[in-house]
Amino acid sequence: MPEAAIPFVDADDIAEVVTKVLVDDTYNGETITVTGPKKQTFEQVVKIMEKAIGRDIQYIPLSIEEFKAGMTAAGLPDSYVWLFGYLFKEVLGNPDNQVVSEDVKRVLGRSATTFEAYTQKTLPTGIWNQSVSESM
Repeated sequence: MPEAAIPFVDADDIAEVVTKVLVDDTYNGETITVTGPKKQTFEQVVKIMEKAIGRDIQYIPLSIEEFKAGMTAAGLPDSYVWLFGYLFKEVLGNPDNQVVSEDVKRVLGRSATTFEAYTQKTLPTGIWNQSVSESM
């Protein structure tokens, strides 16, 4: 999965689009695809986060099998391991799901939020300043 380039989307953009299309009948019968404005790899978004928080983040690419083995070793239920394996391989790994849509711009009249803007918006919340145990 490290090579997958995904149009990461801000959950606030999703909420804003959903709110608009639910109350505006002009979108009835349409499929609205909500994506971020550009495709990025996990390594690229880690570098963006690293820059935003001013700390080094070690990015270690894993195969899906390595990821699933780690979840199993951590004691996650088989159903979770299967689900995450499926999501990463069949959903994120599917090139059809790696297409950038202009629907956010079409519906909201503005571009989708970039990952860089997302990090700047999220930084003040302090969510990335939490301590993480390295006991695994």
